[in-house]
Amino acid sequence: MTVYGISVIAWDLDGTLYPLDETTRKCVNERIYQKIHKEKGWSLERCIEEFHSRADRLHTATGALVDLGFSRETMQKCMEESNLPDVLHYDEKLVEMFRKLESYRHILVTGNTRRLSVEIIKRLGIEGRFERMITSDDVRNGKPHPESYERLIECTSIPAANHVWVDDRLDHVLVAKGFGIKTVLVGGVPTDKTDIWVPKVYDVPQKLDELASALAANE
Repeated sequence: MTVYGISVIAWDLDGTLYPLDETTRKCVNERIYQKIHKEKGWSLERCIEEFHSRADRLHTATGALVDLGFSRETMQKCMEESNLPDVLHYDEKLVEMFRKLESYRHILVTGNTRRLSVEIIKRLGIEGRFERMITSDDVRNGKPHPESYERLIECTSIPAANHVWVDDRLDHVLVAKGFGIKTVLVGGVPTDKTDIWVPKVYDVPQKLDELASALAANE
């Protein structure tokens, strides 16, 4: 079904459909520190200091690991090896949000592997909500590389303008916007660089209704 030109919602996973808070970050960071310690032979204290000084400067954990000489895939390995799914819980508000959005098609676009993605969405209670997942198993280059966005449009077989991209990363959102995809930024600092900004992902249904109304008024 198309709602005033919008028929597909593409969802980021980490930081969007569940928060990257102290608990979730801790379980992944512990694996990162272990990786650095094993490779560099540094003390735990130095591993933490070297990693976080770079992460704060580069605003990304993956970038910090690359700056330390690791491959971009190292971050995904750390997430795979962590107990991340075990610290996530059924999210009734998230389940209700998807009920409100049943008229749309939903695609998950994530840098995680398919296996980890399936475990996470099961924990959150939203398994079966996505007609397709585009994961690190499906693309050679993760977001914000154009490949993930191209794959999205290819697999839905509809124009970019009929999609909405929902993400917590502004750099990811801006690439989507460059493709002509409507955009929603979740959290962070409000900005006019996206079509919609929401403080929490649960606010997406209301804001999409407002966007649809605005599109209808301009027809």
